[in-house]
Amino acid sequence: WSGPAVLLSPIPNKCDHIHGETWESQWQSTVEVLTHHNAGPLAIGVGSSLDEQMFITEMMEGTVICGNVSLATNLFELCPLWFLYTFPGDHFWKNHLDNAKGIALLVDIVAHLGKLETSRHREQL
Repeated sequence: WSGPAVLLSPIPNKCDHIHGETWESQWQSTVEVLTHHNAGPLAIGVGSSLDEQMFITEMMEGTVICGNVSLATNLFELCPLWFLYTFPGDHFWKNHLDNAKGIALLVDIVAHLGKLETSRHREQL
């Protein structure tokens, strides 16, 4: 898959395309697969609990592939179409009905950004 994607509290697991025996190697493999397939725009939804935010941010930054996340913009420095979006709630934020509209909006925004990016690439050809 290449193109727009939304990941909700992503935690990689070893599978066909994700390799490694440790958390770090599985995160490395996940980010390599996503960048290799030109996934983007890519929104990563996380809950507002500090431990979830820090864990996902640190693991993503630890791969060094997309650089660090800007605290001001939530954008990754080397993957400018990748960003973090925080939803209210602890680790079960995805199950809260109150967040359903926010998740739908995030999907819509990423799809719209994907269309804009596709149009921009066509104009450059």
